[in-house]
Amino acid sequence: SPWNHYQSGYSLELGGPIAVVRKVPATKDLFTMRSFSSSGADKKLYMLRQLKHPNLLASIEVFSFQDTYYLISEHAEISCEEFIVARPDEIQLAAIIRQMNAISYLVTQNLTHGAITCSNILLTKDGVVKIANWESCTKRSSENDFEDVKALGQVMKQLMEMGTENGRLGLQQPFNWSTEAVDFLSLT
Repeated sequence: SPWNHYQSGYSLELGGPIAVVRKVPATKDLFTMRSFSSSGADKKLYMLRQLKHPNLLASIEVFSFQDTYYLISEHAEISCEEFIVARPDEIQLAAIIRQMNAISYLVTQNLTHGAITCSNILLTKDGVVKIANWESCTKRSSENDFEDVKALGQVMKQLMEMGTENGRLGLQQPFNWSTEAVDFLSLT
């Protein structure tokens, strides 16, 4: 059981329901624990073993207990969902988007994340952007070839518009942003 090695601190919604945990005996380091069912676990475990990138939320270890898998990963402080409220300025927005190198990495592995959203883009206390829930990646195909890029455009729009999500990619207030930011968004 993972509870022989970790103790629960509290629960959060960070790219899905998680528990923030500490090692037993207690240390100052925090980790994130998520569970997933044994259905489709082989594929997820394969992804966890194969994919490594500084902007993918790092997995530490996996426990199997009573037909459920428990993934221990590094801890991130907030998701971009919480960051929307602060309305990032253009420099902060550029820093977030610049650190999305993991999407390019997934392309080189012929994979697509398929669920890039504000809740799956996390920020560590050091300001490093991490993508969560990447163990469910799928092979790229002609149907999903640009799915992650389009999703990144939606994330950028939500950050620029303080969470507005109306399905269209255009900005409601483009005059608040430089032409470079608007042009970048139009490319997605």
